[in-house]
Amino acid sequence: MAAREALSMLTTSSPASDYLPLALECRTQNQFNRLHIHLENILAPREFVLLADLARRQQFPERSRNWLEKIGGLSPGIFDKPQAFSRRALSENVLFYQDDERAPATKTLLVGFAGDARRLMLPIAAFLQCLDAREWDLVLLRKGPNKWPFSRGVEGVSRHLPSVLNFVKTSIAAGRYRRIVSLGTSGGGFYAIVAAILLDGASGVSIGGAAPKTSLGFRLRWQLAYHRAFAEREPAFKFVYSAGHDVDRRAATALQAAFGGKLRPVAGVTEHNALAPLLARGELAEFLNDILS
Repeated sequence: MAAREALSMLTTSSPASDYLPLALECRTQNQFNRLHIHLENILAPREFVLLADLARRQQFPERSRNWLEKIGGLSPGIFDKPQAFSRRALSENVLFYQDDERAPATKTLLVGFAGDARRLMLPIAAFLQCLDAREWDLVLLRKGPNKWPFSRGVEGVSRHLPSVLNFVKTSIAAGRYRRIVSLGTSGGGFYAIVAAILLDGASGVSIGGAAPKTSLGFRLRWQLAYHRAFAEREPAFKFVYSAGHDVDRRAATALQAAFGGKLRPVAGVTEHNALAPLLARGELAEFLNDILS
């Protein structure tokens, strides 16, 4: 079976060990790239430890060994002290990461909205490694192959965002958590703000987000207006952007003018991806702790 066909047959619920046979099927750099990007978009930190262990003990393609070394350099400590998140697929495009041994009542639920790259600007394991698994669970909403905006829901769940959020709340009993925070990157940033309102969250964080170019639709606009009018309190909003990126600065300023909240420029960064430079500088864990608190 061709590597591309095999990759399409795997699901987001497949354990990390299932990918070794597929890696052995890869022949070209493009095939390896597709596999590695897929893994970066779904695997939790401890699953990378499993892959590294397999790489030491079994036949393993050199390109995949090099890729694992790159992940280790990107996220120091991921192989030595991985955060204790396990991964569960609620659907193909909704992934849940949690420490099974910690009660939800002691933790915050982070609802993440990925951009078109289907990640929170980083390999998900690198992002999770900057959170304390004892204090956080993450449910990650991703766009499907058609890359619909989240105003049209999530492929495989519902074509309406409020119904998607109800699916999330029901699937993981979100009411058990101490609080709910939403965070979105790029094309998911605006919808993290919307979700904070609809979920009665404590706060919503947009990173590199912008207002959508298309209409939200009557149903979603009505629910937003209703929640904002009758909520006991409004979530705290934060709009993060790279200080040296003019397009993102203008977009963040426009969102802040519409919703209120605080602007959070990331100094010394000129690219759209505000998180990768923070990770490279060893500042991401502290930054996330600050904006999510």
